[in-house]
Amino acid sequence: WPLRRVPAPAPPAEAVELPTEHPEHITDVEHKSGDVCAYMALDNAGDWCGVTTQGRFRDWRARNLVAFTLPDGTRARRDGEHEDGRPRFVKVREGEK
Repeated sequence: WPLRRVPAPAPPAEAVELPTEHPEHITDVEHKSGDVCAYMALDNAGDWCGVTTQGRFRDWRARNLVAFTLPDGTRARRDGEHEDGRPRFVKVREGEK
C-alpha cells in the first residue's frame, strides 16, 4: 500500500499593513527586481526611499515591494492585491522566507 501524505491544515495568513504616514520606516526591504535596501523611509509623496546594498539611491512605490520588516520586528511578504489595487502583505511564518 502506498503511503499518502495529507498536509495539515495551515492557519490563515495574518494580514500586515504597510505604514502610510510620513516619516515611517521599514528595514530589510526587497524589491521585485531583486534589489535590497537595509533601511527605507516613507517620504511625503508616498514613496519608500533608501540606499541599496550596492550603494545606489532608490525610491520605490509600495506595489513594487516583495518583503520587508516593520519597526516592531514583524517580517512581511507580498501576497497579491486588495480589491482596490493596493498591495496586500501577510506576516511571514516561522521558518518561511
